[in-house]
Amino acid sequence: MKVVLDTNVLVSGVFWAGSAGRILELWAKDKFEVVVSPEILREYTRLLAEFERADVSGLADAWTVFIAQHATVINLTGHPPRLCRDPDDDKFLHCALSAGARYVVSGDKDLLSLGRIGDSAILTPTAFLQHYHK
Repeated sequence: MKVVLDTNVLVSGVFWAGSAGRILELWAKDKFEVVVSPEILREYTRLLAEFERADVSGLADAWTVFIAQHATVINLTGHPPRLCRDPDDDKFLHCALSAGARYVVSGDKDLLSLGRIGDSAILTPTAFLQHYHK
């Protein structure tokens, strides 16, 4: 199963417990495939680097390495149309459409308000876990 994780889910999962953390645990156990575009990968890396400065535990660095080794990077072709009211969020939607992802997991209201894009359901971390465990 292919999943796109919004950056807020990744950062929450790395530094705080809860649903986002459980999602990262499942990914680390190879329970699903996380797909990213180069743009998403750059955003993950940039934000984790920002947190790394204050992270004495080394989690940011460890997850940066994990992502580089375990995320599936897909290249988007062409210039996709605007899909979301926040154009910064379009990268997650374009990635999901290009990869044929089953889910986009996000805490972002702009993405969640869409509910679905193509064949991809857009869910909160808690809702994703409920669907996953069915």
